[in-house]
Amino acid sequence: MFTKKEMVIFMNKHESDILELLLKDSKLTQRQISERTHLSLGLVNKTIKSLKQKGYLSINNRITNKLINLAAKTSPKSAVILAAGSGMRMVPINVETSKGILRFKGEVLIERLITQLHEAGISDIVVIVGFMKEKYEYLIDKFNVQLIVNSKYSEKNNLYSVKLSENKLANCYIIPCDLYFKENPFSKVEFSSWYMVSDCKTDESSYRINRKYELVKSKKGNRMIGLCYLTSQDAKMIRERIDDLCSDSAYDQSFWEKALESNSKLCILAKEISDNDVIEINTYEQLCTADSKSDHLNNQAIDIICKTLKIAPEDIHDINTLKKGMTNRSFIFTAKGSRCIMRIPG
Repeated sequence: MFTKKEMVIFMNKHESDILELLLKDSKLTQRQISERTHLSLGLVNKTIKSLKQKGYLSINNRITNKLINLAAKTSPKSAVILAAGSGMRMVPINVETSKGILRFKGEVLIERLITQLHEAGISDIVVIVGFMKEKYEYLIDKFNVQLIVNSKYSEKNNLYSVKLSENKLANCYIIPCDLYFKENPFSKVEFSSWYMVSDCKTDESSYRINRKYELVKSKKGNRMIGLCYLTSQDAKMIRERIDDLCSDSAYDQSFWEKALESNSKLCILAKEISDNDVIEINTYEQLCTADSKSDHLNNQAIDIICKTLKIAPEDIHDINTLKKGMTNRSFIFTAKGSRCIMRIPG
């Protein structure tokens, strides 16, 4: 199990946020820093004093060689995009399209993520593929990414996908392929490991942010976004944990975040984002709500349902995959109060 002492935290979140701003513009005043970070002027003053004591800032608030050396040691070098899953919750769209290459608001989800990584200076990018893996091959020529095939995507969860890429995890972003960020979430500078959550509380999450920006166990937690950053020092310990979990078949269906769990909390700090700034496309209905003009809503299975039952697409709700001997191409749904099954031969 991880302990707090095992994880390397060079500075707290307030210090990190302020230093990232000063690295971009060393002439910012404390009032300007307060406005951009939404921290009180008193807390900004206190934090800057702490950074000077640690040797990261000079007397006149200029960055020091110690800070430059730290940034070189901890800043991003690579990224791993998880795109192997079959997107079972995306039925019936997953019959025709892997969710990583969904076109959302005019952009392909995974292409947008790769472009945002490039804008942050990150070109060493690995995409873990499995389901419809051939659909991703064009990315090799278009973006010079590396594809790693997870041949066990239907047997194991994304913990195994991360294991396949573990030699890339040092100073690395780990990214689900189905995220759409309104603003670029990646940076040329990172000082500590973090796991991203939103400010929205939900019963589906069991971790909430406390005042120390730790993610602690809770009955109702912050929505977990899935984006994570690991420094090289922390990644070494996470890789060991991943290896241990993957050697036990009891964890075959575990999400990779299992490797972050330690003593009723996650072993890295939280990075919070506004829930309005990120969209996760997990289901057909989420896509309908977020992008009603999406080409993917013109789906053959939906067309058949509408023609057969003489209903409109907006009359279809609560779509869920059927398991137990059926492929994930068959699903159950509600149409005008009735529960129906759509069977699609595999």
